[in-house]
Amino acid sequence: MTDMQGKLSERKVEKEKRDEEYRQRREKIQKERDEKKKREEERKQRDLDKIQKQQENKKLMEEQLKQSEVDAVVELDKAIEDMTLGKNPLFEQIQQCE
Repeated sequence: MTDMQGKLSERKVEKEKRDEEYRQRREKIQKERDEKKKREEERKQRDLDKIQKQQENKKLMEEQLKQSEVDAVVELDKAIEDMTLGKNPLFEQIQQCE
């Protein structure tokens, strides 16, 4: 009878040990899943930030391009109003011909 009780207690200890190992493996797997999910969310956020920054840069470049075009038109208007040809090095010869 004590032999059976000894075997039962050994099996109980082995079962508890297996259960503990199983529980630790589950926790490890869950922790890895959580970390993977967190890394994936961080990657998505970086991608969104990158896209947003690219859009902002594109908008800024478009605004600068528009401004430079407006400046060029304003400069051209000034040149027309002054009746000069602006930066043309042959301006005096052209005036003589006219």
